[in-house]
Amino acid sequence: VSIGNHPAGLVVSPYPVDEWFGLCSTATNGNMISQINMKEIDSLNFVKLDVLGLDCVGLINETCDLAGIPRITPDNISFDDDKVWDEIKKDNTMIFQFESDYAGDYLAQVLSDETMKKIREKNPNVSRIDLMSMANGAIRPAGASYREELAQGIYRDNGHKALNDFLAPTLGYLVYQEQIISFLHQFCGHTMGEADVVRRGFAKKTGTDKFIPKIKSGFIKTMKDDYGVEEDEANHLIENFLKVIIDASNYLFSLNHAQPYSFLGYVVGYLRCYYKLETVTTALNIYREDYNKCLEILAYAKSNNISINPIRFGKAGPNYTMDKDTNSIYRGIASVKY
Repeated sequence: VSIGNHPAGLVVSPYPVDEWFGLCSTATNGNMISQINMKEIDSLNFVKLDVLGLDCVGLINETCDLAGIPRITPDNISFDDDKVWDEIKKDNTMIFQFESDYAGDYLAQVLSDETMKKIREKNPNVSRIDLMSMANGAIRPAGASYREELAQGIYRDNGHKALNDFLAPTLGYLVYQEQIISFLHQFCGHTMGEADVVRRGFAKKTGTDKFIPKIKSGFIKTMKDDYGVEEDEANHLIENFLKVIIDASNYLFSLNHAQPYSFLGYVVGYLRCYYKLETVTTALNIYREDYNKCLEILAYAKSNNISINPIRFGKAGPNYTMDKDTNSIYRGIASVKY
């Protein structure tokens, strides 16, 4: 009926790929496209590299240019600015990965004073960017079994000191792919290679049921041999872990996604806090084809006393432009439709 291509996936190979599978072309893509699907490419042991372009990165870069400041990176910004965090909690507009009502409310709950107090009673050094990363993982399908408890700052007691120590950085929950790899290696007798095979199962959404018997038997053996825990008790201890691993079949986040995504979200919050006019102007230009998003940004501008002026000769250009003297933004000619 039709054919489409992965929006960011590239096949990486030291060999000419057309010797291995068929290629085709489409009118809308300048590159050749595989005639077989992603999982079939995996089965031939080719690497699929995702080169994903994020509008959010453009928003940050162009806002920095407009504000006349160096491009912000994790190396030249503080992630512990109370004013920024307070604004992020109050309003999630443009905060990367937390722009929906549900995600924004969830992040606000995780960062609430009540939750922070509970968490810091047990882990006084936990940072808010770490909690934002945990929230980024918890809102994915694999977080269903612990999501609400995490948002309330409730530590999960996993029934054994070794397990509690292992998961202390994430309040006793398995949040990231990397933690499951370490759990399978340390507590289930898997080699790192075997653990990564399991990870590939849920990272590529091919299911985890087939791995459960080996995980369970390995856990029981390790707990008995290394910690003196009897089989009945070990069967009880692994229940929460298996629940997350099974949920992970839907989609489990990785730390190397959660942290940079959280950095991006925070930096937008920082720019929005200290360079509001520049951020809103840039956002209206970047997201001008997204009608609903532009409505949200315009509502944010209004609530922050930024005026949106109609097109005016001598002021307006093709894009939205800002006027710092009047704290206002002039519509661009490109915003006129039809």
